Amino acid sequence: MKKKIVFGLITTSNDYYRGFQHNEQLYKEIIKNFGSFLILDLSNLLLGRKVKQKKRRNNLPKKIKIFKPKNGKELISYFNEKKFIGFNNIGKTFSFFKIYFFLNKINFDQIFILNFGYLDNVNTVDFTKFNNFLYSNLNFILRKLSKYIFRVFSLINFFPQIEYYFDSSLPTINNIKNSWQKKIDSRFNINISFFKNAHLINSKPYDYVQSFKKKLNEKYIVFIDTDFNHGDRVIREGKINNQEKNQYQNHTLKLFKYLEKKLKKKVVICLHPKNNDKNFQVFFKNYEIKKFKTEFYIKNAFLVLFHTSSAIMSATLLDKKILSVKSRLLGNYLSNLTDLNNKQLGTKSIYLKDKYNFINKGFFKSFKKNKNSRNKYVRNYLNSDGITPGYIKVVKILKRRYFRI
Repeated sequence: MKKKIVFGLITTSNDYYRGFQHNEQLYKEIIKNFGSFLILDLSNLLLGRKVKQKKRRNNLPKKIKIFKPKNGKELISYFNEKKFIGFNNIGKTFSFFKIYFFLNKINFDQIFILNFGYLDNVNTVDFTKFNNFLYSNLNFILRKLSKYIFRVFSLINFFPQIEYYFDSSLPTINNIKNSWQKKIDSRFNINISFFKNAHLINSKPYDYVQSFKKKLNEKYIVFIDTDFNHGDRVIREGKINNQEKNQYQNHTLKLFKYLEKKLKKKVVICLHPKNNDKNFQVFFKNYEIKKFKTEFYIKNAFLVLFHTSSAIMSATLLDKKILSVKSRLLGNYLSNLTDLNNKQLGTKSIYLKDKYNFINKGFFKSFKKNKNSRNKYVRNYLNSDGITPGYIKVVKILKRRYFRI
């Protein structure tokens, strides 16, 4: 008997709506073409201390099913007569190893997609403070070690291999296709590559902006919040210093006031999805603070301020004026990412401080100077695959593979 094919998302987060939002266009296209979509919550299989979480559907489409197995045995039983095609939305550190072990026990094809057009996270070691040095150095070693062990386990089929890898980075896809592993695969008809199939697609920001490219205005100054207590920063650098946090907020507030006075436009703060800091919202209470509305406000921005954020890719595609705001108060990890963004995008930047006086007659003309860097970035990472939307290409490939359409 032919097994039923189930498409879905693998997660360990209870915020199902946010997980679905990461690639909403793609997942809705899958529902449209294949009828349904499964959110597979494997948080009960995480190694380490378990945190009780309630299921959060929010505004998910009705055709989405949710399954949260209590253990590995229940997972295997659920997929006994099904083939699962799952988009991986979980990590590869040691705490996820049990999950991959059990996923390898079911009929499962793993899909990994990087379509944000955004530079990867970087592993950094903070040398500025002794405690942070020990913490971040240990974290650096553990992340590297888990990464290599994960690859070995995938290679020997102890963990499931990645059946399909979709990326909007042209250099990455070229590197994979020209790698020595792929050459060996081709010559000896074997598979030692980390990815069985790798495809170039256009980025999610490119797909998204096509729908409103002709409906732009320049009403706001938009600040894209990075979250001072960003989880990736805390993992690498430890507890955040409250004194530095207060200093950061004061400097940012002065920047907002300066810009509003000079540009005669209103500042809107687009809050990071994971920023639940009530103190932040109280401190900036005189400003409009919006969550999950970043794309809308970027579309209507005169000037976009950011430290580091995948949302800046939409502003790049829409040719908005972008100002990178740098500060060592953000810590080593986030500061390095900001520098990396500046280098790749060629964005104009300023430093957070007590007083500002940088806007003059030639200030906005200088944004045009770095257009070549931005255009090169767009060609390599955002619009790297012609005019076909990335989510459409992914679904076409899946149709050919699993339904011979």
